[in-house]
Amino acid sequence: MRFTQKKGSAARPLVAALAATATLGVFAVAGPAAPAQAAGFDASTAPACNTISGATATVCSTTSGNTEAETLRKALADASVTTVYFKDTADAGTFGVHNDYIDFSDSADNATVTIDHPVAFVGARTQELGTEPATVSRITDIEFHVVSGGDLTLAGNLVVDDDETKLIQGRSETPVTVDGNGKVTVQDTARLISNGGVGSEKGYGVHVLDSAVGAQVNLQSEGTYDRPSGVDGASGLYPTVYGSSAAVFNASTNATVTISGNGSYVAENNNEDSKGQPSHAVITYGELNVTGSAQVASIHQYYGTTTISGTPTIDTAIADDFDEQPESAQYPLRADAGTVYLTGGTIADRTKSTDVPAAVDLTGGAQLAVQAAKPGAVDIDGTQPYIGKAYGDDNGFTTDPTVSVDFTELPGVTVDGKTTLQANPSVTSDADLATLAAADKDAKPAKNTSVAENGPKLTSTYLGYHGDLTLYGRYPLFDRNAGILPNIFDENSTGTATVYGTPVTTDYEWFAQSEVENFRKTKTYPTKDTELGYGNRVFGGWFDSYDDWNTNASPDGKVTYANGFAWAHAAYAKNQNVGVQVAGTRGNGKTLAVRFLTTVDSRKYTDVRFRIVVKNGNQTLHGTFTTTKAYDYVTANGQRLTPKGASDTFGAFDGPQTEALDNGAAQAGYAPGNGYFATSVLTGVPDSWFGNGGNTITITPQWTTLDGTVVTGTPVVKTAPLNQ
Repeated sequence: MRFTQKKGSAARPLVAALAATATLGVFAVAGPAAPAQAAGFDASTAPACNTISGATATVCSTTSGNTEAETLRKALADASVTTVYFKDTADAGTFGVHNDYIDFSDSADNATVTIDHPVAFVGARTQELGTEPATVSRITDIEFHVVSGGDLTLAGNLVVDDDETKLIQGRSETPVTVDGNGKVTVQDTARLISNGGVGSEKGYGVHVLDSAVGAQVNLQSEGTYDRPSGVDGASGLYPTVYGSSAAVFNASTNATVTISGNGSYVAENNNEDSKGQPSHAVITYGELNVTGSAQVASIHQYYGTTTISGTPTIDTAIADDFDEQPESAQYPLRADAGTVYLTGGTIADRTKSTDVPAAVDLTGGAQLAVQAAKPGAVDIDGTQPYIGKAYGDDNGFTTDPTVSVDFTELPGVTVDGKTTLQANPSVTSDADLATLAAADKDAKPAKNTSVAENGPKLTSTYLGYHGDLTLYGRYPLFDRNAGILPNIFDENSTGTATVYGTPVTTDYEWFAQSEVENFRKTKTYPTKDTELGYGNRVFGGWFDSYDDWNTNASPDGKVTYANGFAWAHAAYAKNQNVGVQVAGTRGNGKTLAVRFLTTVDSRKYTDVRFRIVVKNGNQTLHGTFTTTKAYDYVTANGQRLTPKGASDTFGAFDGPQTEALDNGAAQAGYAPGNGYFATSVLTGVPDSWFGNGGNTITITPQWTTLDGTVVTGTPVVKTAPLNQ
């Protein structure tokens, strides 16, 4: 029979809670429940030229070049000044060498200024001086050294320029250096130029020192810089951030650099980095994020992680736009260790030179993980790896056990046997690529798979695994040991590259007929010890399909094995938690009533049982209570409790939980509060048994499924004294 409940004196399948109220002591089982300018800055509020007013300073260029430099020094020395504007001078009629920019210091020793508090420098010039355009607010010969507590923002139409050329031996000025937990934001059209580094003296647009811990650099700016000819440094077109040894060098394993926006990042030609390797536009030992539509000539990851997303371009040909054509071989993407996560963008080798042998070089144990949201979202020198989401029938995976993934075929890569469909219980569909790649070790390849040419697609007619599983496709993109060596990677690469599909989480409960019959023959059932995805699940019966369990109001427990499979309902294990309540008068000769509570997620069970073992000194008593009744709620101490609300009172139940499938369907009966209580009461218990310490009562919950399987939960042990 199905799980039933008494309403009045007539027994029927349970569709509501008990109408009558049975009172026992202080608790009761009750009846039915009722159902462009620089972003963030306003230059119009700035004080007069070369003055400081409160937290704001204004710096304007003069013919002598001294007044503005002194104003700037005073502003930098005053921690209360948080915004410095660079504006037009009042008498800009005469063009001279100093009146279109601020020359902070001609002495390298005096060029460094320490930033240990929040301050923003905003380029706000608008005029054209004389015959040359000078709308850029340009400051030369300065090095911002951002230390712990410092928060530097460079905004507006601003250029920080070392004003040097390679001809000046041993002289190099890095516009921004970061140490400690310093923070830097470069936004709008702010640009950073360091051109003077030669030999052992290195020049970087941004340099994060190896001693930095928790430092954050956010490079969001864009635009190029046409360096004028009437200055000391080499003229010509420069990118957004430029350095003779690297545009950006993060030497700290504990710092984060994020490059976004539409800026360009280039290193000088034929130069070397700090380890004597060919210079790259971005060098990183820590965490690097490249997103938006940034244009980066090359990346060298010595250590740490790099995440490339959005639509950026990593291409050595970008350097050609600035007349930088490296004579030494550079790779657009080179990783010596750690992992690069690539979810969007283009990586390409040089199109105007043969110096670069491949788009990617993976040395040592470096790894590349790729995941494209759609075909073409990732392009590695013309190769576009892609695996789609796992899909089943129109209702998810609930009417047929078949699972498929579409993928882009890559010659020499997606060979037979190399593309797999992974079943993973350790992640969910919202896992990012880093989380998915790290958890892939816990996955099992689906069984019964084949590749169809249409799509092409990989299909498993039956996964062979069950429970809460996250499904995704995977194939190796570069693996020397497996002989997968596409020419987009350097032929001497020793790392690995893997392509992942977008994960999809589902409750996959199909079992082959032979598996079901073996369970029945051995009087067993699926458990977390036998199934991959049953970590928090417990067996709730065999059905023809998910729809048979979900929509059939009166299933009979018989399985027809349509297409050779059956569906196992898997309830959440916490439904079988046990709560214990005590009622009655305490004291010698008095007796108590002890109530046991557990829950079921639906009415589709035959009964619920409580196996009881009481240890009273040397005496051990055994008993089993069986009930076919269920209740929408119970009342305890005047408080009405649903299975969901009981967790707050008893600390025992999480109650029925929502099981949302990726296709939007939800398993009926899992909505919070839609489950039912099952309860039994042990009466006439001497107070001496549980009023004093030492004695124990062990309660083991069980339910019987419609097909007759008895499912046993985890025993709960309570030690006297039991509280009322």
